[in-house]
Amino acid sequence: MPSIADSVELLQSLENTGIVVEPTRCAVVRNRNAGCRKCADACTSQAIVIEPASNTIRIEPGNCVGCGTCTTACPTGALEARKPTDVALFEAAQAACAANEGTAVIACAPMYDAAKDLVDSAKLVRVPCLGRVEEGLIVSLAAHGATRVRLVCADCASCSESHGIDMAETVVANANLLLELWGSDVRAKITRKFPSSVRKVRKDAYDKNRRAFFHDLGSEARDAVGTATDMALEKELGVESKTRLSPTQILAKLRVTDHGTLPHAVPAKRQRLLDALAALGEPADELADTRLFGQVVIDASACTACGMCAVFCPTGALTNEVDRDFSALVHYPGACVQCRTCEDVCLKKCLTLSSEVFVRDVADGRIERYDLSSNAKNAGTHTILGVAQRTIGGNIHD
Repeated sequence: MPSIADSVELLQSLENTGIVVEPTRCAVVRNRNAGCRKCADACTSQAIVIEPASNTIRIEPGNCVGCGTCTTACPTGALEARKPTDVALFEAAQAACAANEGTAVIACAPMYDAAKDLVDSAKLVRVPCLGRVEEGLIVSLAAHGATRVRLVCADCASCSESHGIDMAETVVANANLLLELWGSDVRAKITRKFPSSVRKVRKDAYDKNRRAFFHDLGSEARDAVGTATDMALEKELGVESKTRLSPTQILAKLRVTDHGTLPHAVPAKRQRLLDALAALGEPADELADTRLFGQVVIDASACTACGMCAVFCPTGALTNEVDRDFSALVHYPGACVQCRTCEDVCLKKCLTLSSEVFVRDVADGRIERYDLSSNAKNAGTHTILGVAQRTIGGNIHD
């Protein structure tokens, strides 16, 4: 398994390509037994490399093209795109949607660059790859007045980031399912053609400065976010975007809290998605199988109430309540991001995670409570300290 130093090196190497990193949110950094490799699996240029034979994870900086697909794949918010940020991308897409009378159009860079002299850039947004688009963006556009969302893609077979389309197709399917369950008529679609509404009418019928802004969104020559967004990111993520943290600093930030767990943080993109869904209204009371939410199922008869799942859960979707002789695991599907750390660290393998979730539970903030009072034999069994005490026997403070 990779060490913390290996994982931190991987994550921080991405910063040069416009990716903001918060290593303490990475499942692998938090626990080396975590099996999450979603960023590497989604990487469109093989920049993120896992070598099981040498038990290492490393980055090939020269391979990274800054497409942002890894940030869409990362479930915990450890990787965040910065050029542009999710917020800046939404604001640009919303403005373009309004200019295009309700149709939101997002084009991959090759497609946009090939047609830039034929389309009105005020009515669409350019992204390096459609793998950069995530469900929260599509649902947010629907919640703010879009009547349809079109993702325009070039011929992926001839594109070096070709399998970024795989992520885009997954995102579109998930977003459309959520929109359907929330009663929205808006749908997203991937297409090879620009809608006729974005066609340039005459030579000067567009704002050249605006077009230049969108054209440079993915360029190293321009920081599309700006100083204000940098400051907002630093506040939101709790890390200075231009500062590389050493493994020692990472460990310091990963100290155990007063509740006996590592720090929790719900990704900003998850909160934006929940806010957008809330704006759409109440969903149908149906099961949805997506990559977005998860439902924990625990065999209470086999669980020893060690609480390791709650200790290492990155988002706090799993928490442990302990009051003397009473112990319970509480799970909130709305905060679960399917990193599957809970499954990976479960000492008794009595916990499984289902990708099928009743969306009404997500909308209403419902929780699942597992009473483990008969399993919790020792005080402090929910903490790392408690596990250590049971492992060596006795009180380690003696």
